[in-house]
Formats: sequence, structure tokens, C-alpha cells
Amino acid sequence: MVVMNHLDRPLFIVWSFYQEEWAANAADAYFSNGGKTLIFLGEKSDSSCANDRFFELLDYYAEKVDDIDIPRHYGLKEVLWSLFTNKR
Repeated sequence: MVVMNHLDRPLFIVWSFYQEEWAANAADAYFSNGGKTLIFLGEKSDSSCANDRFFELLDYYAEKVDDIDIPRHYGLKEVLWSLFTNKR
């Protein structure tokens, strides 16, 4: 997985596909191998981004540092830039 070659850099996940595993797999590989900072752009859990496992991994590995509410298209739920740091 490419993320393993860049653990010294922030992982930036943007609008991960709903109910697909790639965001969860990338976050798990990144944090479990010492990655420090993840930036996520998308909707909160229980919405149309990522899957439950992704948000569960964030709860397990990461501490939320900040949310930045950004403009959104009509009909979308809360869209955020979220910054997380590894708490493990």
C-alpha cells in the first residue's frame, strides 16, 4: 500500500466513496505503522462518505484536533475539513 512509503507525511482523504473499504484500509495502515496526521474532507459518520469502520478507526487511533465547517452544496450534510493526530 502506497501509504506505507509516506508515513512521515499527513494522510489526506477526500470524499471517500460510501461504504467502500479504501479509506478505512489506508487509515488503518497509516496509523498502525506510526503515521501522525490525517486530514479528512467529507461528511460526518452516518452519511455518504467512507464506511463505519473508517470512523471507528478514527475513534480508536486518533484524536480530533479541529473541524473547519466549509460551504456545501444544497442537500449535503455537514461538510468538514477535519484534522486528526495519532493518539497511540
